[in-house]
Amino acid sequence: MRKNLLFSRYAIAGFVVFMVFVTAFMLGTYMEGVRNESLRVNIEEQRNELNDLLLQYQYISELEKQQNCEALAVIFHESLEQLDTQSQRLQGYEEQRKLENSDYKRLRKAYTVSQVNYWLLAKRLKDLCGMQYSDILYFFSSPKNCADCENQGIHLDYVKKRLGDEVLIFALDGSEEGIIALLKANYEVERFPTLVIDDVPYNYSTNEEIIEILCAENDYGWCA
Repeated sequence: MRKNLLFSRYAIAGFVVFMVFVTAFMLGTYMEGVRNESLRVNIEEQRNELNDLLLQYQYISELEKQQNCEALAVIFHESLEQLDTQSQRLQGYEEQRKLENSDYKRLRKAYTVSQVNYWLLAKRLKDLCGMQYSDILYFFSSPKNCADCENQGIHLDYVKKRLGDEVLIFALDGSEEGIIALLKANYEVERFPTLVIDDVPYNYSTNEEIIEILCAENDYGWCA
């Protein structure tokens, strides 16, 4: 009798443990499904936003023909703000490793193309409308291949916060092919980080050095 009672207790305990395990497994599977669906929606949303940036770029290109500089300036800077938002979201995906490598590469490629488009557009608008700003191409690589890239990014963030719309910074992953390879060849980028400030390449530079370079080439009021 006692043996049967002990067996029943063990059986009940085992059943309870089994049910807890099954419940935890099912809950974990459900939560993973919810997370994956949420991520899928976020990826699709970001793709749509990058496509929207491409349409805005095409629209701005049309406005160029009308030489409507006031409208161009407003839409151009609004588009750059959206581009910056896409950069932050991509960085968040990368840091949290939320994306499959293929998804991340596709989004990164679309973002890179958008950046280069707006960099080229910035050059045309500067000539067309006499807008006064400097542009910086920042070629970076992974921490494994670039010990100074993180610090370079911090210095560039400081420059952007201080100068605002008077400096446009485009961060480009030097490991990408296509247009990035062409830009690297044109500016003879052989190491990271490399900054191309108003078409002149420089090695790692502090925020003070960057501002000094900008002031040497431009007549900004804050340079005095």
